[in-house]
Amino acid sequence: MAADIKILIVDDDRDICEYMRTMLEATGYEVATLSDPTRAVDRVREEEFHVLIIDLMMPKMDGIELIQRIRKVDSDVAIVVFTGYPSVETAVDALKLNVSDYVKKPFDMDEFRDKIADILRKKGLLRNPEEELHKKIGQNIRRIRKERDMPVKQLAQSTV
Repeated sequence: MAADIKILIVDDDRDICEYMRTMLEATGYEVATLSDPTRAVDRVREEEFHVLIIDLMMPKMDGIELIQRIRKVDSDVAIVVFTGYPSVETAVDALKLNVSDYVKKPFDMDEFRDKIADILRKKGLLRNPEEELHKKIGQNIRRIRKERDMPVKQLAQSTV
């Protein structure tokens, strides 16, 4: 299911964009990057993303202004803010804009991937292996019932 998840990373540092892209794609996510924050709103308008990862300190437009503009286009997308210059003020500003998380650079990539997975689970976009198994079992039961035109009780009593 991770392959269906689209993430956009917006950071003026291309090396960070590429590093994060590599790490998140290894998890199975589809990842796009932008190093120019002024192009991000149009990109979000044109394409559906499940998670946006936005740096706070960028030339041309800071992350808070970018999030404000994005919220006018997509009020529901999960946004993770990351910054090398954390402050209480920017954390409060970001939280007022309903960001999902505020992360200080540098960060541990494994922990960061876990944060992304948690955010996706909370939004109902990612299932853990047990939930995925239950879903597949349910799909198989529905398929068998349909093929055999059987009610659930009769299917439960039969040997499959």
